[in-house]
Amino acid sequence: PEAEAAFQAAVDIWEQHITSPTPIRINASWIPLSGNVLGSAGPFLVRNFDAAPIPNTWYPAALANALDASDLDPSTPEIEATFNSDFSGWYFGTDGMPPSDQFDLTTIVLHEIGHGLGFIGAFTVENGLGTVGVDSNPGIPFVYDRYAEDGEGQSLLDTATYPQNSTVLANVLQTATYLGGGTVEATHGGPAPLYSPSAWNGGSSYSHFDEDEFPRDDVDGLMTPFLRQTEVIRSPGPLACAVLQDIGWTLAPACATLVEEGQAPVVIPGGFAVTPSGPNPFTGETELRISVEQAQAVEFRLLDRMGRVVIRQDRYVQSGATATFQVPANDLAAGVYFVYIAGESFTTTRALTKVR
Repeated sequence: PEAEAAFQAAVDIWEQHITSPTPIRINASWIPLSGNVLGSAGPFLVRNFDAAPIPNTWYPAALANALDASDLDPSTPEIEATFNSDFSGWYFGTDGMPPSDQFDLTTIVLHEIGHGLGFIGAFTVENGLGTVGVDSNPGIPFVYDRYAEDGEGQSLLDTATYPQNSTVLANVLQTATYLGGGTVEATHGGPAPLYSPSAWNGGSSYSHFDEDEFPRDDVDGLMTPFLRQTEVIRSPGPLACAVLQDIGWTLAPACATLVEEGQAPVVIPGGFAVTPSGPNPFTGETELRISVEQAQAVEFRLLDRMGRVVIRQDRYVQSGATATFQVPANDLAAGVYFVYIAGESFTTTRALTKVR
């Protein structure tokens, strides 16, 4: 019962941070596990469902249900979670005051549910070769993987640069990997560094933020690979919320506030800044704000995946001023769109995803 109470406390926290039109079911087991394994959790996966924003991509079942506004598989829970009943160092209290020799169960559960909601990727290294995909479907990424990149901003899914089953892919996964995405980059000021030790650490590498960049007591410390005795966290942090928004979640007020407070403009050399000020992915209207250092005419185009111009807006923006470009969703089909913004001294692009 005390473990159930600590687990429910973590569930209650997540309930304040994301929103879904369908219930999210977690099959939670409290059983003996070998050694000092504390526990784990992960999602069941769904792809190519009717409302999927990106085809041939695995979505965590909870997110797929939320996007589809229906339970795509009522016979299966969305998240599987297992925690070690034999581990003697648990702290079951929910007051955030574990003794120096105990691990706070609510914090560990909060972290593992984050993986179940989609903070998890399909890249791996085995026998010196890097791959993406699950065993039965090699090459098909998780939605998280769609935002993975190297230190130069090159997508890890670009097979021309990073072929499947290659040493070059293994090398980058064990050197420097990052997670991009509009909300992540606005919140962090650029792509977020992921945990990339020189020796692949299955279960830890890549599917966590970098421990050195986000050390203990950092506001974004929940989704790092190592949680220590007495460490207590009661919030996913603005950057984890940003990741969830980028992969498709609609944020509840607690996460939305964290992201809004944590966002900084994405400033690109050339005297201008682009700041997302609406959701992405979006169901209704969304928007981008463009600030310029020098007064100039700015052209905004929204293009579909075929490169056809769907929306065009032109503004003259005064020095130091900000213009808001709105993207109404009424006449847009679900899918990925590209924003092209051109001033007299700069050009830039962004990706937007419309969901049903």
